Amino acid sequence: MTKAAVARPMLRPWTADVFDISYVPDPRLRADRLVSPAGASDTADLRGIAPALVITAEYDLLRAEAERYTGRLAAAGALV
Repeated sequence: MTKAAVARPMLRPWTADVFDISYVPDPRLRADRLVSPAGASDTADLRGIAPALVITAEYDLLRAEAERYTGRLAAAGALV
């Protein structure tokens, strides 16, 4: 479970589970890079990938994931 970055978040950390279950009901498919290209288990070579715009909010539960993906894109030479 993800810990919230603020004392009283509008969305509780467990809501991420609700989104995951709704978006991809089969837990085995959630690690598929087509479901979430920013997943920690994704180590695919990103060289030659199209330019990307990554937007996240300061207290977004997925902010760390977005920052990790942005870093991977930049390291691969993508226009971010």
